[in-house]
Amino acid sequence: IATGAAVAPQLLLKRKWKQLFDRRMILAFAVIALLLLPMCVGLYHQFGMKGLRFYFWTQSFGRITGASEWNNNPDPFFLVHTSIWAFAPWSLFFFTGWLHGLFVFVKSRFSSSRQTEIISLAGFTLVLIALMLSKYQLPHYIFVVYPLAAVIAAKCFIEAASWPRMRQVLTVLQLVILIALVLISALLQWAFKGLEPISLLCLIVLYPLTVWVAIEMSGGLKNYHTVTQYVFQRFRHFYNKMFRRKPLVSPLAVFVLDVTYHKLFYMSAVVAIIFNFLLSAFYFPEILKYQPQNDFGRYIKVNAHNNFICYHALSDFAFVFYARQTPAYSLWNRENFKKVLKEKKELIVCTSPYGLNELKADNISYTLIEERELYGISGLNIQFLNPATRHEACQKLYLLNVKLR
Repeated sequence: IATGAAVAPQLLLKRKWKQLFDRRMILAFAVIALLLLPMCVGLYHQFGMKGLRFYFWTQSFGRITGASEWNNNPDPFFLVHTSIWAFAPWSLFFFTGWLHGLFVFVKSRFSSSRQTEIISLAGFTLVLIALMLSKYQLPHYIFVVYPLAAVIAAKCFIEAASWPRMRQVLTVLQLVILIALVLISALLQWAFKGLEPISLLCLIVLYPLTVWVAIEMSGGLKNYHTVTQYVFQRFRHFYNKMFRRKPLVSPLAVFVLDVTYHKLFYMSAVVAIIFNFLLSAFYFPEILKYQPQNDFGRYIKVNAHNNFICYHALSDFAFVFYARQTPAYSLWNRENFKKVLKEKKELIVCTSPYGLNELKADNISYTLIEERELYGISGLNIQFLNPATRHEACQKLYLLNVKLR
């Protein structure tokens, strides 16, 4: 779908009708059909035509038509504002290039004559619209067309060189984004690693080092002669314009912004790389500790054999994935718990503070395997980030070994 949404408008608007029926296209569809055949046979044998209908229609297009029961009531622009953070630090250039491309396309009355290609513009826009109509959305759904977004952002970055005022504005805003990424790194360091030496050293050293490397990689003004010559030209240009109108920006500021712009691509790239490295190596592992189902599941995989249950606690996908087994029971009733314990004699129990209090009230013997704090890590807030108030934002989750006396 994504490939067709990108290529078909280009061929139609360029009036390349024959390429729509190219023999290689027909062969490609035949290969795809052949590869899908074993899966289709399996679906048919297990579920009949209902299985095929679900796979090819209900679970995808059905989210738009209402045939699918999946509905998380998303904001209509959920995937648009998701792209602001998910595509960082290139979001600014992408959205500027995307909106400008749409404006030019509409202004040309939907003709491709003023556009060398519309594959990236059409592919991203049409897929985004289709996904925005879905009644169930998650952030990663839009990732499939981010390569097209990258083309749009790169085009905008290059074209900005021919728009002096726009280039200056984009340079300032992009620098704000890059500084924000560095500050977010510092915030996460304070929140989760503190003065831990290795992560702190990486934070302090890597950003300045890689920015310096980026400036050297991008070439540019290498000696005093070229710097002097460039500054003189910029001052002369603005001096001549002074007699016609007063410049809004000083010549020195324009010089700094112009030089920065030519370094901006490499600076953005290395800041993004270091930011993601710090997240992956230091900060995310600490944040994931507040999703204890992963670690509990690993313990259960080794130590529980059909005697793992959840008691007043949800059994989520992480438990099942890491434990490689589903809970024998998910219980919310005290009497049912006693009944299962009497049957099994020994249980590995994941429970909440409420469940633990019930065990104490019933004088049921247990051994604490591990006590952990639980937090929905996809919704970070200031209370959770602040080490002093984090415990107030978290809940407790316990893993117990319960034996019948």
